[in-house]
Amino acid sequence: MGWTPDPWVDEFRSAAAPRLATARGAVSAARKAGLRGEASVVEVVFPDLGATDLVAWRLGMAGVAPFVASLLPDQRRQLEDRALELLGEPEVLIRRMVVFRART
Repeated sequence: MGWTPDPWVDEFRSAAAPRLATARGAVSAARKAGLRGEASVVEVVFPDLGATDLVAWRLGMAGVAPFVASLLPDQRRQLEDRALELLGEPEVLIRRMVVFRART
């Protein structure tokens, strides 16, 4: 439907995300920023999110939300319908994330 990532999205994916994807990487980046703390990887389960919730969540993410907001209502519904069609019946969403706890 015409979406292309803004330059910051590609920069984030290629530079920042790999450095922060592990607990060790997060601690290293934090130390370089002058923070002290510890990091761990946690898994968060979202058992109640259905297909409509998942599509809304993804279309609301920072990299795509401005594009979605620029669409006319009919275009937005068309995009949502196509995303739901492609997603099908989703499995339970489990997100792994690095959590950094700073000491002050």
